[in-house]
Amino acid sequence: MSLPTTAQGIYDLLAGDAEISAAVGTYTPRGQSPVPAIAVVRRNEQLPEGVAVAGLEVVILNNPDYSPDAFLTGETGLNPQFRLYVSEWSALQVAPQAITNAALASGTATLTFAAAHAISVGKQVAVSALPAPFAALNGTFTVTAATAAAPFTLSYALAGTTIASAAVVAGVVVPSPATDLTALQALTQRIISLLPGCRAVPIGGDAPGQGLGVLDQYAISWTNSTQYVVTPES
Repeated sequence: MSLPTTAQGIYDLLAGDAEISAAVGTYTPRGQSPVPAIAVVRRNEQLPEGVAVAGLEVVILNNPDYSPDAFLTGETGLNPQFRLYVSEWSALQVAPQAITNAALASGTATLTFAAAHAISVGKQVAVSALPAPFAALNGTFTVTAATAAAPFTLSYALAGTTIASAAVVAGVVVPSPATDLTALQALTQRIISLLPGCRAVPIGGDAPGQGLGVLDQYAISWTNSTQYVVTPES
């Protein structure tokens, strides 16, 4: 596998990995459907106003640093060092997804939405405000099935008496972030496995260029040892 040589190349590598796609949280622009929380940004760049973040986020800085390496020929190679930040955000940062229909049958609860929800299988979700007769569907669950095309649904295991599918006038779903470092560390480790030789360091504070809401964070630095910008001997 050839290693990426640009920030966009790193994005394409990570976004195309099934394990990372399942682990990252969501960006939810105001009035729009959620999208996976992975992005390339400039230094000190903030997300657009009104974009809510939930779960795990991967940010790749667009402009690398350069560290010089001296060759025996007298030439100097400038080796680009890329920086990434893996962060865990509070669920308070995401807009709830309104439920339009609900059902319970054969030990599976199924919720329907008016728009795409960007929640994938294996993610935890918090369901709330569903009225009777669907009140038993409220709680925190792990998604067992989800659709990316209309009708937009997600399902989770739930024992109980069958409740026929029906429209609901209330009820929301919010992606539930990890409650400890386990998911954050697992995502960081997966990135390390795809970018050989990188270093990850836990850091405090909020994500670079972001607002309040970060629970935990890792900074990753990576140099593609096969990529050099060579400067001839002067």
